Amino acid sequence: SADVSSTVPVLLTLLKHPRLHLLDRKPIPIQNPAGTLAGNLRVTLPLNSDLKFEDVDIRAKGKLSGLRLGGLVAGRDLDRGDVTVDVTQQGMHVAGQAAVGGILGAVAVDLDFRDGGPAQVIRQASLSGRATAWQLAAAGLDAGGLAGAGQAAVKAAYSARRDGQATVEVQADLRDVALSVAGWTKAAGQPATANAQLVLRDDRLLGIRSLDARGPGMEVRGRAEMVGDRPRRLVLDPIHLGPTRARGEIRLPGSPGEPIR
Repeated sequence: SADVSSTVPVLLTLLKHPRLHLLDRKPIPIQNPAGTLAGNLRVTLPLNSDLKFEDVDIRAKGKLSGLRLGGLVAGRDLDRGDVTVDVTQQGMHVAGQAAVGGILGAVAVDLDFRDGGPAQVIRQASLSGRATAWQLAAAGLDAGGLAGAGQAAVKAAYSARRDGQATVEVQADLRDVALSVAGWTKAAGQPATANAQLVLRDDRLLGIRSLDARGPGMEVRGRAEMVGDRPRRLVLDPIHLGPTRARGEIRLPGSPGEPIR
């Protein structure tokens, strides 16, 4: 056992070492890693005369400061990290404060280094923080101009499988956000919530499988169809906006300045 001081790029290089081959079983597209590590490295050797490398137990625990892992979560960057890390040959757990897609909050990331089938979950991440409509759009959760001033309390959970399929579950408390859609408005301070499930393939958004939004005089359930990497059409059933009760679709603007239809 020894205390160590190093950098995040060196840690990732160690995890990619041919004798460990922990990150090459399902390569993770980490770009421009940065940060420093201060912690403890422990190596346990069994008392066998025919010792093999696979029998050696390696564990590293410590503190990562200034952490940046580009493209780690659904293609979004994890940066401004001040987290603890626990790495073994089976996986890695990271927890603390960081920004994901520009949204700062409490984060947890788990990587599974073990072999498995196509449906094995190899990467999980969660975020709990507060975000403006602009920050949500920058993170890939574009509300198409429906959300105005104020910050939403956001919880998001990301899960990626070995075969490239992934989901993001999002829960948002919109009490402090002003909303406006199709003649219905909500002032900041009035309660409202929104939940959505996003479907991805190789960290590219394929669609929004489910959408559920509720507030004073408002209930909307449906799904979103994509054009490129942006929601373009909301298919809604039902729509309850004030006195209006219906089902149908809303076409979101494809570029700034276009109207909502």
